[in-house]
Amino acid sequence: MGVLEIAASLVGLTAPEQPSSTLAQAIDVVAGATCLEQAALTKYVAMWLERDSVDAAITVAVRGDPADAHAMSFVISRDSRGASPRRMHSLPDDCAAMHAAVSLAIAVAIDASVLDGALQSVGPPPATPPPAMVLTREARAVDRPAPARRRPPVRRARIGLFGGAAGSFSSGLLGGFGYGADARLVVRMRRAIDVDLGAGAIWAPSAALAGGRYRSTLGRAEARACGRLIAKRLVVRACAVAGAGGLRVVGTQYDRPRRSVAPWVGVGPAFELVLPASSTWAFAARLDLWVPLIRTNLVALGQQDAVVASRPLPPLGVILALGPFFRLR
Repeated sequence: MGVLEIAASLVGLTAPEQPSSTLAQAIDVVAGATCLEQAALTKYVAMWLERDSVDAAITVAVRGDPADAHAMSFVISRDSRGASPRRMHSLPDDCAAMHAAVSLAIAVAIDASVLDGALQSVGPPPATPPPAMVLTREARAVDRPAPARRRPPVRRARIGLFGGAAGSFSSGLLGGFGYGADARLVVRMRRAIDVDLGAGAIWAPSAALAGGRYRSTLGRAEARACGRLIAKRLVVRACAVAGAGGLRVVGTQYDRPRRSVAPWVGVGPAFELVLPASSTWAFAARLDLWVPLIRTNLVALGQQDAVVASRPLPPLGVILALGPFFRLR
């Protein structure tokens, strides 16, 4: 009998333990536009679970929304088989509160017993139930005061502030190819609406007309109203844009070179792709189609100011802009 007991004890001591991995290995975080961080989220999940490891078969993929700083989703997989993504919206602005809320949801999904512990931490139940109260007929007849009307929660308008800078290439606006740069400020007023205010300039270094050459510059200020669509990690924007400025032309290699400035006004559609790289910046590619509302003719004058040649600028111009896109607030 003694031998059998000792053998059973040895078997129990040498039984293989269930493999496990640390929470840092199991949790993968892509912040997107949120302020979620791998280390902070792992710390909070460990606090809720009261341990820093999980079954090695469990992995957690956390994905912050690429454009909304208050939304995220996570998927918990076991043996590479994932459940449906769980989305969370209207997360707190404070990063610590956001980590606490998201980590509690993840911990509850990993171990449902965490919820019981979180509820019990609020406070112990009373030691004895309160005595039952017996109401007389007269007491029941007393009018009860009307409950106070609960005020509806005040929804705070979330306004995001972004900035952008880009190098650009153009065709048609100056009668040929040009290059330039622009900057803009983006106000995100609602979930799917942006308002852009910006300024830019385009230069065409040299073009030929009537045996001479000329340089042209277009400076403009512009405003855009854009609708936004989020497709996985890519943000697509379609905009209506209007701009105004001045077109400056300087003649060279003429007998009497001149300088002139003409007003410029244009409208058109624009399309943009934004690829988030982190919670604070993204890469943007923008295509503007400009229709000038003021048609400009380039004129070369000869003897006694006679018109030697005339060239109207095209009725449609294109600008391709590439550059970074920053989250300011």
